[in-house]
Amino acid sequence: MRGDKPGQDNQRLADIGITPVFRLARAGDPDALYFKGGFLGLHLFSKAFMYEGKKFGSAFQFGHFFGVGVDFGDRHQYSMSYRFQHMSNVGIVEPNQGVNLSELHVGYFFMMGALSLSSIPAVCCGCMPASAGG
Repeated sequence: MRGDKPGQDNQRLADIGITPVFRLARAGDPDALYFKGGFLGLHLFSKAFMYEGKKFGSAFQFGHFFGVGVDFGDRHQYSMSYRFQHMSNVGIVEPNQGVNLSELHVGYFFMMGALSLSSIPAVCCGCMPASAGG
């Protein structure tokens, strides 16, 4: 992530996190859209601010997301999805301005015998901070 406020000391932020994810899909129809969501994610930002006036209170954040996607290809090995994600410290520390992200994910699922690596991280093609949240 990167702050984009003109005339400010914009910072680049790295985020490492873990979030339990659920995926809802129509049974027996691998070509149908699926919905996915994650709640109670734990995140650690590399800094606690993006620019003056956009501060998170602490580098420790909670996150949740929801999205929609589709798998395709001969073996449904490709995946494309959109995801909206919100991260904030849920008021534990002030300020609690949070950050909203819109993300486009493109993924490839590797098949190794009976093992399917379906939890590989997708590439974030366009992470764009949206409005501040709380």
